[in-house]
Amino acid sequence: LLNIFDGLSVLGALIYLILTIQEFSYQNFKLGSFIYLNDPTRVLFLFSCVLTIAMLPARFTCSIIVDDVLCVFAILTRAPYFFFFCRGFRTTGPFVVMIYTMIRGDLLRFCLIFLVFMAGFTQALHVLFVRVHCENDFATVIETFFHMFCVTLQQVTDAYENFNRHPIIGIQIIGKIWFITYIVIAAVLLVNMLIAMMGNTYAMVNERKKEWLRQWAKIMLIIEQSVSREERLAQQSNYSKRMPDGSRLLITRLIQS
Repeated sequence: LLNIFDGLSVLGALIYLILTIQEFSYQNFKLGSFIYLNDPTRVLFLFSCVLTIAMLPARFTCSIIVDDVLCVFAILTRAPYFFFFCRGFRTTGPFVVMIYTMIRGDLLRFCLIFLVFMAGFTQALHVLFVRVHCENDFATVIETFFHMFCVTLQQVTDAYENFNRHPIIGIQIIGKIWFITYIVIAAVLLVNMLIAMMGNTYAMVNERKKEWLRQWAKIMLIIEQSVSREERLAQQSNYSKRMPDGSRLLITRLIQS
């Protein structure tokens, strides 16, 4: 039964890739870029389909580790595609927009500023322990970076104990001063600034009472651009009204519920 579902997953991924290639044949590169930039979850889903197809050689060659890694990334990049269908509903649409806006705006700016401080403090603390032969968590740059990131998540005690293991008292004091400075700047100031920016984004999106309707229109635009021009013209008769002069117009309600 498991092999049947695996085969259906591969078949579905292959069909989606073929439809995507057909979609790009209907539109120029500029329009395709606009659609995929405004809906990044489709890019992730397309990437998951590629990973699903790439799992076939790993299965046939019995590369278990490669197969597991590809499977994990395929699952993680496929799940966000559900957000695409939640955008057009009144209850979930604004929250999906908030997530998109926070990731592309607030979180991106925070990461750029945060990485600057992380790079500086990580190298500084690593230099204090690089020539010391004692058990510590700052022996390598990568290990130091990881522990400093954990400090941002309020795991302070384990990292702070490393300074007491240094044989030189002066270095212990200097390290503790820099460590406390990092906590104040990164763990307190920057994190609270991120929360404030996200709160501001939430307030702005929440003020748009018809945001879900706007997202519904975007979904319709994306779906419309995925078919050929001939198909779009053929489907106009399903949602447009013929006027006395023979032209067709789209009629909508003035007040949307």
